[in-house]
Amino acid sequence: MSQSRERIDQLTGELMDAQQRITRLEEDLSVLKKRHEENLEKLEILNRHFALANDIMYIYDTNFNVLSVSPNAEELIQANATLQQEIHVPRRTEEGLHSSEEMYRLLVENANEGIFVAQDGKLQFFNSAISKYSAYSEGELNSRPFVSFIHPDDRDRVIENYRKRIRGEAAPQSYSFRIIDKAGEVRWLEVRSIEILWNERRASLNFVDDITKRKEAEEALRRSEEAQSRSEEESRRLAGEASLLAEIGRIVGSTLHIEEVYELFSQKVKSMIPYDRIVINLLQKDGAILVNRHVQGFSAPGRNRAEVFPLKGTLTETVIRSRKGILIDCENDREVAELYPGLVPELRFGTRSFLSVPLISRDRPIGGLHFRSRGRGVYSEKELGLAERIAAQIAGAIANAQLFAELKNTEAAFRRSEREAKQLARENAIMAEIGEILCSTLNIHSVYARSWRRSFEPGPVC
Repeated sequence: MSQSRERIDQLTGELMDAQQRITRLEEDLSVLKKRHEENLEKLEILNRHFALANDIMYIYDTNFNVLSVSPNAEELIQANATLQQEIHVPRRTEEGLHSSEEMYRLLVENANEGIFVAQDGKLQFFNSAISKYSAYSEGELNSRPFVSFIHPDDRDRVIENYRKRIRGEAAPQSYSFRIIDKAGEVRWLEVRSIEILWNERRASLNFVDDITKRKEAEEALRRSEEAQSRSEEESRRLAGEASLLAEIGRIVGSTLHIEEVYELFSQKVKSMIPYDRIVINLLQKDGAILVNRHVQGFSAPGRNRAEVFPLKGTLTETVIRSRKGILIDCENDREVAELYPGLVPELRFGTRSFLSVPLISRDRPIGGLHFRSRGRGVYSEKELGLAERIAAQIAGAIANAQLFAELKNTEAAFRRSEREAKQLARENAIMAEIGEILCSTLNIHSVYARSWRRSFEPGPVC
C-alpha cells in the first residue's frame, strides 16, 4: 500500500508539473501571437516600401524567404530576417504546446491508477482506468452524477468530503470507499484528492486505486481472527462448563440429603446461567401433582418452596412430555398465560424470560429444572444446552435422594408399627389376665384390688 501511495504522489507531481507547463506555454503563445500580428503589420509596411523603391530589386516567395536582392538591399534583408525569425517563434511554441499536451495525455492514459476530475457533481475528465474499475462506458460515465456510482452506505461521506474540498475547507486527503460496478459487484477504491482549478473554476483532482483484493484479504483475515477468537472463547466456555458440571456432580453426590446442597448448587449454576429465580420441582407419586422442592430468588405466591400445585398447564408438563428443554421470551403476558396457565403466578411478578428442562432419571421423568429472569432475551440455545446437561447431572442424585427419603420414611413407619403392635399385645395380655381374675372369685373387692395392681405393673420394654 505504501508503494501505491508513493506512486500516486509521484504521478500527482508529474501531472501538476505538466499542467503548469501547459498553462505557461498557453500564456507564452498568447503573447507571441500578439507580437506575430504586430510583425505582420511591420512586414506589410516594408513590402510597401519595396514597392516604392524602384532602384532596389527584392524578390521573395510566399513564405517570405528572400530569393534575390540588389546590392543596396542589405538593411531590408536584415529587417526581413528578424521578422521571419519572430514569425516562426509562435509556430514552434504552438508545436511545443501540442507536444506537452500529447505527453500529458499519454501520461494520464497509461497510468495504472484511475484519474478523474470532479466538478459540478459530474466527472469532467477521467482516464481509461476509471472505465476499467467501474465497467461503465465513457458515455455512461459522462451522463450520470458521479455519486450515482458510489455505494449507498458511503455516498454521504464522499459527498461531504467533496463539498468541503470545493469550499476550501479541511477534508481528508486520502480515504477509501465502495462503488457498485455495472455488474452490480461491490469494489473498493482508495482515493487521494487535491483541489485544482479546472476551466478557471474550483474542482477536485482525484487519483484512485482499486483495493478490492486488499480489502477482501483484510476481511478474510478479520473473519479468521474472529473465528479463532470464537474458538478460543468457545474452548474457555466449554472448559468452564465442564468444570461446573464436575463441581455440581461433586456437590450433589456428597450427600443423600439433597436439600442440604440445593443452596450451594444454585450459587454454582448462577456463574454460568443468569437468573432472578431458580426452581426445582418434583412429581408426586400420582404423577399429576408437583411440589417445589427448591426455590431461590423472588417470591411468587402459589409457586414458592414446598407449595403443591397441578402439573397440568405448567412448563414442567411440556418438557416432561417432549423430554427436551424449552425457551420462552415473553412479549405478551396474555398470550403466554393462555398457552401455559401454570406460569401466571410468575408472570404477575414480571418474569419475561423462561428456561425449563426436564429432570429424567433412568428414563423416568421425575420433575423439572427452571430458570427465570425479569429481563427480555436473557436465554439462548447456549444456556438451554448447558441447562440440559446440568439437569442430566443432577437428576440421578435427586432420584436417589428421593428413594433414600422414601426408605427412611418406610423404616420409620415400620418402627412405628412395631411399637404399636407391641403396645397392643401388652394391652391384650393385661385384658386377658383381668378376665381370668374376674372369673376366679365372687369376691368383687378382691378382684378390684388385684386388677388395680396389675394395671400398674411395668410391661416389657419395646
